[in-house]
Amino acid sequence: MSEAFHRSATIDASRIHIEMIGNRIILKGQVRSLAEKADATKAVSAAPGITCVDNRLEVANAVSLAY
Repeated sequence: MSEAFHRSATIDASRIHIEMIGNRIILKGQVRSLAEKADATKAVSAAPGITCVDNRLEVANAVSLAY
């Protein structure tokens, strides 16, 4: 699944953890922007057999501004 991130120039895969439960993907970690978060969902949902993507990624700037 992480291969999908490596093919995308807009996604920093080093900060994303992927958990697969059956046909469901859970994304956790931090991304740099809302666009990167959306791109991550799009990249994994395109994989064969995936029926659900639970995107729990946090946008780094939003996390730092909250504190």
